[in-house]
Amino acid sequence: MKIAVVTDSTAYLSEQEIAANHIKIVPIPVILDGNVYDEGKDITTAEYYAKLRTAKTFPSTSQPPLGEVLKLYENLANEATTPSSRFTWPAPFPALWKRCAPPWPTSSRHT
Repeated sequence: MKIAVVTDSTAYLSEQEIAANHIKIVPIPVILDGNVYDEGKDITTAEYYAKLRTAKTFPSTSQPPLGEVLKLYENLANEATTPSSRFTWPAPFPALWKRCAPPWPTSSRHT
């Protein structure tokens, strides 16, 4: 059985770690001065901090689009891969966790 590790962009893994371990990343949308960036995809950490220095509003985050999360899990299912999800969101984000949990029943081994 193939297993895929799925985490969010707040894990801040290096490109080398992601590639070496075949990790799938769900980018977290970051909103800065009204612009939405997918963390690690549309904006790097260095770019984020550079923009933060001149930001007019306090930044915020959002949930990843449900369609993108479902597409990732569907692709893994089509590859006959069992996802092992590890999200690093703190307890105040239960809606985000529910959105990114696998869309099928899992045992405690697969969460």
